[in-house]
Amino acid sequence: MRTLGSQSFMRAALLLSLAAGGCGKSASGGDDTDGGTGGQGSGGQVTGGESTGGQGSGGQVTGGENTGGQVQGGENTGGQNAGGSSGEGLPLGAECETPAFCQGNEDDPPGCCTGGADDSEACQTGGCRSGVCTRRFSELIGICTRDCQRDSACENFTDGPLGSSYVCVHDDTDGLCMPGSNQRCDGSANGECPDGEICTFGQTFSSDAQYGGLCQPPRPGAGVGEPCNDDEGQPCANGMCLLGKCSTFCDPTAETSPCTNGQICFDDFSLAEGRILLDICLPGYCEKNSDCGENEVCGITLDFTGQPFIVGFCQPIVEGEPQVGDVCPAGIDFCGGGNLCLNDYCSGFCDTDADCPNGACSIISLLLDSVTMQTAQAQVCVAATPGSGRECASNDDCAASGDIPAEACDLVIRGTVTGGRPQDDMRVTGRCVAIPADAVAPGEACSEAAPCTTENLCNDGYCSQLCAVTANCGAGAYCGTALVSDNDTPTTIDDLYTGLCIADAGSLGACDSDADCPVGTEFCRANVLLQSGTPTLETFCSANTGLGMVGAGAECARAGDCVSGRCNAWSRVVADPGYCFGLCGADADCSADGSVTCENFVAYSGEEGAADDVTIKGCVPVHVCASCDFAEGARPCAGDTTCSLVDFAGGRAGGACLESCGAGGACPDGFACQPARDAAGAEAGGDVCVPVDADETCRSARPLR
Repeated sequence: MRTLGSQSFMRAALLLSLAAGGCGKSASGGDDTDGGTGGQGSGGQVTGGESTGGQGSGGQVTGGENTGGQVQGGENTGGQNAGGSSGEGLPLGAECETPAFCQGNEDDPPGCCTGGADDSEACQTGGCRSGVCTRRFSELIGICTRDCQRDSACENFTDGPLGSSYVCVHDDTDGLCMPGSNQRCDGSANGECPDGEICTFGQTFSSDAQYGGLCQPPRPGAGVGEPCNDDEGQPCANGMCLLGKCSTFCDPTAETSPCTNGQICFDDFSLAEGRILLDICLPGYCEKNSDCGENEVCGITLDFTGQPFIVGFCQPIVEGEPQVGDVCPAGIDFCGGGNLCLNDYCSGFCDTDADCPNGACSIISLLLDSVTMQTAQAQVCVAATPGSGRECASNDDCAASGDIPAEACDLVIRGTVTGGRPQDDMRVTGRCVAIPADAVAPGEACSEAAPCTTENLCNDGYCSQLCAVTANCGAGAYCGTALVSDNDTPTTIDDLYTGLCIADAGSLGACDSDADCPVGTEFCRANVLLQSGTPTLETFCSANTGLGMVGAGAECARAGDCVSGRCNAWSRVVADPGYCFGLCGADADCSADGSVTCENFVAYSGEEGAADDVTIKGCVPVHVCASCDFAEGARPCAGDTTCSLVDFAGGRAGGACLESCGAGGACPDGFACQPARDAAGAEAGGDVCVPVDADETCRSARPLR
């Protein structure tokens, strides 16, 4: 991730317990048997009774006890032990509780259940005699139930908190006894249910959906749109607590909506990473706290569609937690009921600095996934030094004005992000902030005890400042380009840069080549400035900060050998020496005998064509069979040599700098006069001396693979 000040954002998992122990299987992981422990089915299904010696060959034993006879085609529904093979445990219809269902990420609570892979009694049965404890959506308390194929298997339920009337919700293979009518209330039903029932999330076992809306009896709890918190004992009547408010199913195309209190009917809410799409009531998106109600906060979450965007949604404030602008206790990720803790600062969405107590409104990149390195942009409050907030490009713009004292220019990223999507081009700019007490001036040594005029611009003990060109920095520093954000894209064309003053003990005088600078102590630096949006080039004499004394075009083994601190390779053979890079204006700046010539290099490519490229000239030694690239200025050939494609053993091909053929096509031994070839292998015009055995005579240009 190439960004300055990026933050790590942990995914807040929506711990939605989807009917633990259900899905048409018994909680112990068996097949479609509800409790039979001794019978043998050769065509029927044993679904609840205890068979200790009989043989079922066509019927269904759903509640009776068969101890010796043979059931062939009938269905016994009158036995007492409808819940399982033992009288121990909670009866059907009673409340039960299992640990939370594991989501498979680092937010999983201790002791959570892993489904069929977890053989602990708590996860398998919830204490139910039937071995099946099912919960609705976010509920922590479930109901003891059982697998089924027919409604007759759902008799003899205890009159529990959801009543005693249960029906079998099933398809041709799986089923589960569920309370109430279980009439569908999703889709065009728009969340509507018969009197005395409420629309909840359940297993439909239907051909059109694995999960959907079912009408079932309510529990004591909050209504649709009201605040909820299952962990704090504030459940929803329908068990659908989502993002701090009770939800329900709805129809996005309907003229009326069951959604209330700022909710909207959201089309295709993504659940389980997009495997389940639901039309349900969700809080409307917000951009800042003031978009929400008096006792609400604009919390942070992933986009409801499942796309990698960060959005805001209104949810209840959690009393006692830090609010936007407050200090967050160390080690917590969230504050205020849904806001984000960034560097111990309680952050929130914003439009301007006025939305950010003790901070500034800036666009930052947040890390969503540390494995895939997926990031997303958000416009949020960040901790910042107080001040007037006047826009600035350098400290000169923050001079005293009226009642405002002298300030310093701090870095900030401005723009507009709506619904997690940038709406316009982001820009790097500055805002004027207060100067700390005992601050040191730009260019001086800085530390925690001696802060810079702009506190966060103390870089490696040097007090920096924002700049546009080197002239902004004064003596002893030049304006270097720093990458602030890559805009979360692989291309460099939309990267954001700023200028920061960098210490340099050189004379900083204008130059075209190293010969224009003090010999041995300085070199001519090519400095590309990108912060203005239009790449520009500065050249000036910069101090040689290393031990290198080797000049431009001369042989080097490492970067430290060179006055410029840059050792370029001309050969693909690792053991071969390189050459020191240095600027030049003409061949005479590089050598008197033509062994080193002045060639074009591309110092910066804007990816929009050659019109945006910044080119420089540098000294390059002449080497026959030097490796080269066909893109102009990437790896140039020196002198009169030409870059031509050469074939090597093993099907490899690469560019090599080859001499033009002399009069009569004469070439040195081991070479033959042939047409030069371009990167695609087509004739490029002109003849060159091509190696007969390239692996022997042109080894330096042989591709590594």
